[in-house]
Amino acid sequence: MRGLFGFLKSLTISRKKAEPKEPEIKKVRLSDDPGPIEEFVIIDIETTGLDSRSDKIVELAGVKIKKGEIVDSFRSLVNPGVPIPKEAIAIHHITDQMVKYAPRIDAVLPKFLEFIGDLPVGGHNVKFDYDFIQYNAYLLGMNFNNPFFDTLSLCRKAFPNLKSHKLASMVEYLKIDVKNQHRAFDDVLATAKVYFKCWEILKEKGVQPRITEVSEDQIAAFDMVKQILSSHNIDCSQICYGISSSHLSINYSMSYPRWFLKIKLSGRMKYIVTELEPDSIKNMVDNFTVEDCPKSINGRSRVLINSAEDIKRLDKLIVECFRRAEREYKNHQELFYSMGKEITFRL
Repeated sequence: MRGLFGFLKSLTISRKKAEPKEPEIKKVRLSDDPGPIEEFVIIDIETTGLDSRSDKIVELAGVKIKKGEIVDSFRSLVNPGVPIPKEAIAIHHITDQMVKYAPRIDAVLPKFLEFIGDLPVGGHNVKFDYDFIQYNAYLLGMNFNNPFFDTLSLCRKAFPNLKSHKLASMVEYLKIDVKNQHRAFDDVLATAKVYFKCWEILKEKGVQPRITEVSEDQIAAFDMVKQILSSHNIDCSQICYGISSSHLSINYSMSYPRWFLKIKLSGRMKYIVTELEPDSIKNMVDNFTVEDCPKSINGRSRVLINSAEDIKRLDKLIVECFRRAEREYKNHQELFYSMGKEITFRL
């Protein structure tokens, strides 16, 4: 018995050594000016590859910022349940041994989403991180549709003459001290510093970046579209929305941000914009007025509605619009693959 006890004790000790806990960083002042967004979370992940549906998350990190100060932080390695490819290890240096005793995504992600709450999230080329988190949340029966902003776009606006706006390039240009580049937690700290530097420059230029508010009607319309597609056994995990002028644009995915519906619910005239020809959809929309889009609106046809509730009666149209975007996406994939290139929107 003593021998067995000793073996178990040594196993416990070695296991503890394999999962070192790093101290959390809290209450770090980054700026006296909170910028256009008073409270938000900078996020970053490391993965086994670039495809959010087939590849796995191996690290999650975030820093919560309020009024220019880091007030809380989150970091965790994640056991992906599969070997980490050597190409990925070469980038983030996270090995199979490092994640051997780390929790699985179903244990970590709910805690990470709780940490984020309903706050806006930011990151450098954040669509990559957002796409992975959103899809994994979907697999766990959870939702992740927080508003977001991209520090990559801010860098391009603040420093238009730089040849590269990758995070590593910005860190070098702005002389930001980073201990371990391409590790999620170090990257979120660097991204937070880049954000505030960009804000300083943009403020000097008189630019006011901000997150557009989404109305309750627009959120309800987005949910209705997802419900309709789900009822037709369509995977809605990567569908996302954006706000452009007075329109709610519903996009095929974060990694392929091509809209397939635009919905206008404010003002006197309310309507849905599609890329389908008016004559081809009239039999899908009984008792609705269909007309050509005016030149001022990017689209081919629009269907006049009275309120968001009318969306429920347009299921055939919504499914056909999604299918069209799906076909377009697959055609793009085939084109790129035939050229020997893999589709990726990460810079």
